[in-house]
This record gives sequence, C-alpha cells and structure tokens, in this order.
Amino acid sequence: MFPRLVRMILLAALLTPAVEVVSQPQSWYSRYTGTIASYPVTVHLHRMGPAFSGYYYYNSRQQPIYLNGTDSGGRAGLMLYAGANEVFEMRLSGNSLTGTWKKDAARSEGVPVRLTKSPLASMDFDMVFTTGSVMLRPRMEGSPAATYDAASIWPKGNTASALTIKRTVREQWDEKAGNEDIGKIFLREKKAFFTSYLEEYRDTQDSFLVEYPYSYNMDETRWILVAFHSRSLLTLADYAYAYTGGAHGNYSTEYLSFDLASNRRLRLEDVLNGAGLQKLPVLLEKYFRQSRELRPGEDLTAGGLFENRIEPNENFYVTAKGIGFSYAPYEIGPYAAGEINVFIPFTELSAYLQPSFRNLLR
Repeated sequence: MFPRLVRMILLAALLTPAVEVVSQPQSWYSRYTGTIASYPVTVHLHRMGPAFSGYYYYNSRQQPIYLNGTDSGGRAGLMLYAGANEVFEMRLSGNSLTGTWKKDAARSEGVPVRLTKSPLASMDFDMVFTTGSVMLRPRMEGSPAATYDAASIWPKGNTASALTIKRTVREQWDEKAGNEDIGKIFLREKKAFFTSYLEEYRDTQDSFLVEYPYSYNMDETRWILVAFHSRSLLTLADYAYAYTGGAHGNYSTEYLSFDLASNRRLRLEDVLNGAGLQKLPVLLEKYFRQSRELRPGEDLTAGGLFENRIEPNENFYVTAKGIGFSYAPYEIGPYAAGEINVFIPFTELSAYLQPSFRNLLR
C-alpha cells in the first residue's frame, strides 16, 4: 500500500543531514470535492514536501481508497496512484484540482476529474512532517544510509475535539504524557533513530558495506493521515513502514476512528451490538469474496488467505456509510497479498448499529 515510488524519490533527493520539521507551504492537508466523470467524490489530500498522499472515495459508498504520488512541477504535473492500477494525472491551481483518471494506467481511457477545495466538516488541521537521511560512511561512494520520514495531521486550536486528536497522535508515538507539539516529538525521534543507526554499524568493516550495501540501509516511515471526515466522525490512518535489513521491509496501517460529538475513540462495541458482532464473519467472507472475485464455494485460500475463514479484528475504521477491517501482511495472508482490506456497507448492518452511533450518521 505504501508509496514505494515516493520513498525512492525522497531517498534520492534527501541523502543529506537531517532537516527540521516543515509546515506550510511545503506541507498541508486539504479536502477536495467534485467528480470523476459524473460520479461525486471526496479526496483527502496531504502534501509533505514533494510527496502527496491521502484517500479518496465515491460519495455513494464512502469506502476509502489510498492514493499517493508526487508533483513533478513540470509538464507531467501531479501524478497520483491509487488502488491496484488507477492513476490520476492532475493540475493543482489555486483551489482547483483538475485532470484525468484512468482505471488502468496502461489500458484505460482517461475520464475528466474536477475537484474544488472544500471547507472541512468540523475541524481544521495543519500538516507537520520531517524527513532526512544520514550516510553511514559519508566519504564512501555509495554508502548505506538511514532515512527517517514522519508526518501527521495536527488539529488547529484547542477545542475538546482538537485536544482529543492531539492526545491520540502523541500516544501513537508512545508519548503518554505531556503537551508537546508533534513536531518536537518528530525531531527527537529522528535524532534517536540516526544515533542508533550509526552506533549499531559503527564497527562494521567497510568491505562488508561495499559488498552488501543494501543490507545496511535502514528506513523508518510513519504517516498519520485523514481517511474520512464528517461533522461527527473522523477516521485517521496511521501507516508505519520499517526496513532493517533482509529481503523486504514490513508495513501496516492502523486505523483510528473518533466520535467527535463525545470526543472519544470508537471501539467496535460502540458501533455494533452483540448480534451485529456475531454477523461480521459471514459479511467479511461475503465482501472478501466479492473483492477477490471468488466463485461460490471456492475456498478463501484461493483469494490469498492462510485459512478458509476470515474473522473481525480490532483494526477497523468507519465512514458514514460503512465499516472496514484491515489486516497487516502475514496476519491472515502472505506478504505478497499485501494489506487485506474488507469494507462492509452499513446497509448490511443497519439493524445492528448502536443507537448512539447511528446518531452520528445523520
């Protein structure tokens, strides 16, 4: 799921000493609304220097789809990649984002995309990020390097909702106490990461670094982005990636959904009653089968699962029209299957919604 292309671009451009935390204008979060062809959509877009990332969804369904890319600043404009093979070719001008969308980058004809920056539903955010790299042997050509990349939305103001989100974001970085802005936490974590990297390989012989340079690279990325936002609901996606040697890095996305009316993070029991919780395995199987185009009666293992069943976990997210469950690589399927995401529309669960949660959907 994570933008490997973006990581490669950042690594090539940022093999320099660590930089400071950046805010506007190099970074921002904006909500855009408009259409792909004639279909109404919403886009939550985050800029972090040269990188763009976020989620979009068709308003009729509200199933978040991850997207990422970069702005070349030239003729190509803003290129955003989403889903399996989707691509947006866009131009950002003032409050407008326009261009084309292709379902398949290699084969599909483009359809028009017209988006306009829209007021946020109930909260406004800054986007804070830091990124940088340090070479293990600065005087060695092709030296291995460590790259650190952290970003997060950060609510403006100090309303009850803003304070709840700020506290949660700090906790995601294991800061259980204190009232620091997230930028200071980023800088401290980045410094500790680089110090640990240089210390770990301090006595490694240069000959090993020349022979196996990739094995001595280290990469840590953490982004907290808006996936859905309405007047009463907010869902954040906390993406984490780490490479510490070996064949590949490991990654996962943790979702955090909030009731903005009562300023608290939602648990699964806050969304569904007992009967609804019991119904989830059947619905997860149904929508997993649809997403993988499995034939009736075909084992779920044919769709990439380890076992012929799928159970709900605690890593869920909500929009105003459905609930999704996300499974990290190796959790229920092999690494090659990537993150497995199953979305269930509330039309399947309308009889099982908790009354207090149902009120948030109005």
